[in-house]
Amino acid sequence: MKEEEQNEMNIYLERTLSEEVSELVPFMKQGNNVLDVGCGTGIVGEILHGRGYRKIDGLDYSRDMLRKAAEKGVYRELL
Repeated sequence: MKEEEQNEMNIYLERTLSEEVSELVPFMKQGNNVLDVGCGTGIVGEILHGRGYRKIDGLDYSRDMLRKAAEKGVYRELL
């Protein structure tokens, strides 16, 4: 996949995930713990952090994805 196509796909993915997270946020209290299962590169954690959530942990099978999620700097712990 070309870099330009990858960038477009990432923008689409982030926009779509942001919309999905927006539907969940009204049901979540900001002081609660959040477990991002299948956190991948950390896009959802980054979105939640931007909305004021601070107690976010991530879980993913792939060590490579966990390393990318760690680069976001929004997770308390990554497993």
